Amino acid sequence: AIGGNQYQGTIPGQPEGTKVSYFVRAIDNQGLQSVSQIFTYTVVSTTPGGLHLLITEIAVTPTDGEFIEIHNPTDQVIDLSNYYLTDATFAPNNTFYYNIVTGSNAGGGDFGDFHARFPEGATIAPGEFQTIALNGAGFTATYQLKPTYELWDTDPSVPDMREALPGSINNQGSLTNSGEVVILYFWDGQSDLVQDVDYVVWGDKAEAVDKTGVSIDGPDPDNTPSTYLNDTPISEQVSVSSADPHAVGESIQRTVLVEIGEREFGGNGITGHDETSEELSASFVAAAPNPGSGPVVSGLADGSGLASLPFSSLPGDSTLDVPLLLVGTALKPVKTIQIDLPLFWGWSADAADVLLQGPAFQQAQAAVSVEEGVVKLLISNVSLAQGDSGTVLLKNMTTPQDSIRSLFWIRTAGEGGKLKFISRSPEVAINNGNRTLIYDLQTNSANFTDRVVVRGVTTIGSGLLRKFSSSGDSLTTAYIQDESGRGINLFRFGIIDPLLQRNNLVEVSGFVTEFNLVTEIEYDQIRLLQENAPPPDPVVLSNREVNSPKWDGTLIQTRGVVVDKFSAGGGTTLIISDGQGTTNVRVWDTAELDLQDIKENVAIIVEGVGGVFVSSRNDTIYQVLPAYQDQIRVDPTYQPSLSDASLEVDPYPFVPDQAEKIRIRFNAAAVNNHVTIRIFDLGGRLVKTLVDEDVQLFQRTVFWDGRNDLLDRVPVGTYICLMEVQEPRSGARRTFRAPIVVGTLLKR
Repeated sequence: AIGGNQYQGTIPGQPEGTKVSYFVRAIDNQGLQSVSQIFTYTVVSTTPGGLHLLITEIAVTPTDGEFIEIHNPTDQVIDLSNYYLTDATFAPNNTFYYNIVTGSNAGGGDFGDFHARFPEGATIAPGEFQTIALNGAGFTATYQLKPTYELWDTDPSVPDMREALPGSINNQGSLTNSGEVVILYFWDGQSDLVQDVDYVVWGDKAEAVDKTGVSIDGPDPDNTPSTYLNDTPISEQVSVSSADPHAVGESIQRTVLVEIGEREFGGNGITGHDETSEELSASFVAAAPNPGSGPVVSGLADGSGLASLPFSSLPGDSTLDVPLLLVGTALKPVKTIQIDLPLFWGWSADAADVLLQGPAFQQAQAAVSVEEGVVKLLISNVSLAQGDSGTVLLKNMTTPQDSIRSLFWIRTAGEGGKLKFISRSPEVAINNGNRTLIYDLQTNSANFTDRVVVRGVTTIGSGLLRKFSSSGDSLTTAYIQDESGRGINLFRFGIIDPLLQRNNLVEVSGFVTEFNLVTEIEYDQIRLLQENAPPPDPVVLSNREVNSPKWDGTLIQTRGVVVDKFSAGGGTTLIISDGQGTTNVRVWDTAELDLQDIKENVAIIVEGVGGVFVSSRNDTIYQVLPAYQDQIRVDPTYQPSLSDASLEVDPYPFVPDQAEKIRIRFNAAAVNNHVTIRIFDLGGRLVKTLVDEDVQLFQRTVFWDGRNDLLDRVPVGTYICLMEVQEPRSGARRTFRAPIVVGTLLKR
C-alpha cells in the first residue's frame, strides 16, 4: 500500500521481446472478487547483456575439460587487461576477491581455488566468445579445439592467465561440482572498489558473496575507505542449481544473451546492475558443451518459462477457479508442461475441469493422473516460445483448511527434451500462513531462497547421528516429518538441541540448503509444540525401492538378509538383500545400538530415515539410518529354505559358431544360498563354471556361449548343466541337472 486505497507492485524484468500480460484481482475477507481487464506490453532493451561482458558457459566435469566462456555482447572492442576471473572465496577467513585492493586475503592458489587476471593487452571483439580453460591441454583433448586462454601453463601454444596477486593461481585450480561461484570483475588497480561484471553461483551457495556495506580502502592516494552498495542477500540469491549443475557430457549455458530478472540499478556492477540478483536458474540450462560458439539453441526450452498466479493469499476451505499464467522465455518453444497441484487441495482430477486459454495452447491437450496422492496435469502439443503466453484455468478448486504455503510445481520441456522445473514455481499462502510442507522442500529445494518455517514430529533426535563437527564443535543433526509424508534434516552448529527428542512436535525456522545431495534446513529458531506426539508410520519399501533420492529424510522400513557387515568412519554398515535388490543400512556409533545379533546370513527388519552418502569417488549410495534399538531387529518370520530352488534351461539346441547363446534361469530360493552352476560333458569332465557365489539376488539369468574355461569353442554334442544350491546355516543342499545340446549348421 502507498496510501489510502492505493497499491503498487513490481513486475520482474523479462528478456527482450517478451510479451507480458497482467491483470489485477481484488479479494475481500469474504472471498468476493473483482478482476480488471488484461493489460499487455512487450519488453524492449537497448542492448543485450546490459552493455558488459557475460559469462555464457561453464563446464565443471570432466576435470580435464573444465572451462569458463565469456562473451562480448556490445558493439565495442573491450580491453581485458584489467579484467579478473576467480572462484576463490572462503567466508570463515573473510577471504574474498574484493580484498585485492588491499593486496592480501583475496583468495586463490590452494584447495583448487584460483584468482586470475587476463593477459596484458588481451581484447575481446564485439560478438566474440572466448574460453578460459582450467587445463589447456586437457581442454584440447576433450573438445578437439584450443581454448583462448588457460589458467596455467599446460600448453605452450595457449596464452596463460596472469596471477591476480603473487601465488593466486600456483599452477592449480579447479571447479567444485557440488557448489562453487565464478566471478568476472574489473579493477583499475587504484580504486577502493572493484566492479562486478558477471556472477554465477551453483550448489549450496557456501561460496556465494554479499558485499553489502563493506567498507575498504585501496591503493588510491587518500586514506578514506569506500563502501559497497547492497548486493542481494545470499539467502535470496538464485543458484543455477541446488547441486551439481550438469552431468558428464554437458555444460551449463545461457539460454539467451540477457540476464533474466537482474536488478539494473543501485548495484555494484560495472554498469550499475546488481550482478548477484540474476535469476540464474532461469538464465542457464544444461546442454551439450559448445565452447567458443555461444548458447546451443536446441533443447534450451527445457525448464524455461515463467509462471504466476493472480493472488498471493487465499482463505482456507474456499472454492474458486485458479488461473495459472505462463510466459515463454526461450527461443525454442516449450512443447510439454507438467503441473503438480499442491497437496491437500480439493479438485475433481478431471481434465474436463481444465481450460487452456491463449495462443500457446491452440493445439494443446490436457491429461490428468494421480501418483502417490499428487495430482499431475500433463499438457502436450504446447507452443510457448519467447514472448508467447497462455493461461491454464483449473476450475472449482478448494483450498485446504490449514494455514500453509501451497505450491504449484511446474516443469517444462522442448521438443524431444526432458521435463525440468522452471526457475520459480508460483505459490499461494492459505489463511496467510507461512508454514511450508516438507514435501515441497524435498520436491525442489532450489525454489526456496527465503527463510522457511516447517513443523514436524521428530523421527531422529539430536546427538544420535553426530554430536561434533570435524573441528570439535557441538552440532545438531536430526530429522522431522510432517503430514505431507516427507521428512527433512535439521542442522545447526554450536548446540546439541535438547528440544529435538524422539516424537517431539516442533516448529523450526531457517534456510534450505543442499549438502552432498541431502536437503537440510539450517535452522536458528525452534519452538516445542508437543511432547510424545503420534509418530508417523514408516513407508514400507523393498530394498530396491529404498535406493531413491525421493526418500531423503523420510521414515522408511525394509527387510532383508545381511550379506555383508563392516565398520568404518565412525559407524557400522550393513549391506542387506531381499532377493530382488540390495541396499545399505548405516548405524552410527553415536546411536550406541547393540548389533551383536546382527550378523551375516541373519534376516533383519530395519526402520529409519532415508539417507544418501556421496563417497570419495563421487558414488551415490542410498541407505537407511536407524537410531533407536527398536528400529533394527532380527526378523522372526524368516526361514531360509531350499524348497523354491529351481533350474530352467532353454529346451532347444544352440549354435555357438553363429554367436548364439543358451539361456539358463535359476532360483536360489534364498539370499546368501551358495550356488554353483557348471557345464560337464557326457564323460563327466568339467567344461565351464558359470556361477560360484553366495547369491544376493536369488532369481537370476545367465548365458553360456558354448566356450570352455579356456575360452575355446566346445565340440558339437550333448552337455549337462549341473546346479548345486547350499543353505549356509544348515548345510543342506539340492542338486539340479538339465541337458544342453550344442549344434552346428549343416553345409550343403
